[in-house]
Amino acid sequence: MTIRQLLEEHLSAALQAAGAPAGTPALVGLATRPEFGDYQANGVMAVAKQLKTNPRQLAEQVIEELDLQDLAEKV
Repeated sequence: MTIRQLLEEHLSAALQAAGAPAGTPALVGLATRPEFGDYQANGVMAVAKQLKTNPRQLAEQVIEELDLQDLAEKV
C-alpha cells in the first residue's frame, strides 16, 4: 500500500466522521503548492458543495477527526 492510499483511507474516514456520506473519497493528490506540504485532499470541496456547508468549516472538522499519528508529524 502506498502513502497516498493510506492518506486516502484516513482522510475518507475523517470526512465521513465530519458528516460526509459513507464511501466519500478524499481525492488525495500531490500538493499543487509545495509550501503547503506534499499532499492535498480535494474531496472536501465536493462534499461541502453536496452538504451545502462552508468548505473551510468542513475542512476544520475533517482535521479534528483526522488521525495521522502513524503517518505524519504535522497535519
